[in-house]
Amino acid sequence: MYGLQPAVDFVDMSAKGATRYLSHYTKDFKIPLEENQICDTMLPPVNDFVGSYITDHLDIICLDISVNTKDASRLTMVVNKQSDQAWEMWHYNYDTWYYLPDSYDNCLIRGLDRTLWSSFLISFRRDSAEKINGLFWKLDSMDLQATLGSLFERASAATDQSQRDWFFDTEAQNANACNYDRYGSPNLRNLEQRFLSVLGLGDRTPMELLLTSSGMAAYQVIQNYLLQILAPNDIVVLPPYIYFEALEQLQGLKHLCIVHAPTSAVQDIIETAERYNARAVFIDPVANLVTLSVSDVRQFARTVSNQPGWGSRYVIIDGTIASGAMNIYDWFYGAHAPKVFYYESASPAIWIGSSDGRSVGVPVCFRQGDAHDRSQLRGSHVLPQRSASTATRLLHVPGTYVSADIEFREVLGWRHGSALVTIRFCRDGMNNKEGLEACIGLILHAAQTLGVPLTKGVSFGFSTSRISSASSMAQGSDPFLRTSVGLDMAQIDDLAEAILTGVKRYVADFDGTQEAGSDSHGFSK
Repeated sequence: MYGLQPAVDFVDMSAKGATRYLSHYTKDFKIPLEENQICDTMLPPVNDFVGSYITDHLDIICLDISVNTKDASRLTMVVNKQSDQAWEMWHYNYDTWYYLPDSYDNCLIRGLDRTLWSSFLISFRRDSAEKINGLFWKLDSMDLQATLGSLFERASAATDQSQRDWFFDTEAQNANACNYDRYGSPNLRNLEQRFLSVLGLGDRTPMELLLTSSGMAAYQVIQNYLLQILAPNDIVVLPPYIYFEALEQLQGLKHLCIVHAPTSAVQDIIETAERYNARAVFIDPVANLVTLSVSDVRQFARTVSNQPGWGSRYVIIDGTIASGAMNIYDWFYGAHAPKVFYYESASPAIWIGSSDGRSVGVPVCFRQGDAHDRSQLRGSHVLPQRSASTATRLLHVPGTYVSADIEFREVLGWRHGSALVTIRFCRDGMNNKEGLEACIGLILHAAQTLGVPLTKGVSFGFSTSRISSASSMAQGSDPFLRTSVGLDMAQIDDLAEAILTGVKRYVADFDGTQEAGSDSHGFSK
């Protein structure tokens, strides 16, 4: 079909796929549930479990548990108050219940595309008085913990009440002025403090962190603050590349002068800023480009913090690709240290646990005293270095250029790398979108054969490895392959083999040959 090389037997693949599909429900869900069940445990009082549960600190998932109206020995669970997400639950053992539908078709019809049998179990927890006070639900790649509580808090909580329940959590009623969440919510403040701890940006000076709804919202907070500070014709110095959406917004500010440093090297950025007497300077640890160009933020900080003239400047750092890797605010320490604002322009760079769910916020960080107060601006888990072994396997593929953040710890003082590997083909005509999409298809086919978890899609920082043809990073630049290495460390060599095999096959197909190396059509494990 369509001259695919190597030839693909779609009939054989379909037959195997159908066999896997038909056996998936019984083999992967039903049998493991039966084998792991502790039989003959007593059914607790079902009313013990009745109530509304919300995820700890993240009010994004709610579960309403009630006694089943048809069978009083069962429960009914409604997810996020959606009538089509009502599930019948059976007692499993002790304080654990399960809600497995009667067929895999019914799973898919109702949006349950699962791989783990344990994701159908919900375990309730009890306090010291033996009362249910929460539950634990292990989804495929996310551990969800929820606390029994009220789901009826109002959008803008009251500070007192009579004859009308307008608040239930008395802790939220501490504000004596404006009571919006962004000013007075203890839950929001606690979450911000947890983010600050996870990021590990330093402990030499007190810091503040604001959570925003997205990466661009985080950038807007900083830009709006700078607009209050910068005067017409002030100079803003940028490296050759910053995230394109932030650049577009900066370029729209016609009253400011934008100057690019010739390279991302620290000395070039410093010299450009001093030559033009810049008021604001942008520096990113890693550029989101095929080259993964690195700026030594530690060297930059130590240099400018002891250099006259920098105390009145503002430094803006986008740490998305190296989230949680740097003690940034410990490095900016000296008599002339500038005011430093740290943010992340993409939301998947922050993790709570190993969750791959939607981000609960994107941070904007600054030292106490660098902004007059929080209102002036207001308007997890750290991934280990995983890209080195993958990149090392690819460095010797003819006709490719490979970048990876390998020497981050010793040279840059980072705790971990960004786990990104990028590939650019050196020959003309191989870096177009259509070609790279075909290459990704070959890599996914190799990954499927080798049993390697791999997804195709933009963005990065997920527990499962992800590959994409990045094409919107910089104007005028060719697309390139970008792999974000996930947490499956035991399969890191297989992931490298899958990428290596797909890349070799793409090169061979482009050359019109059958092989681009002795093992270009073989799989090993």
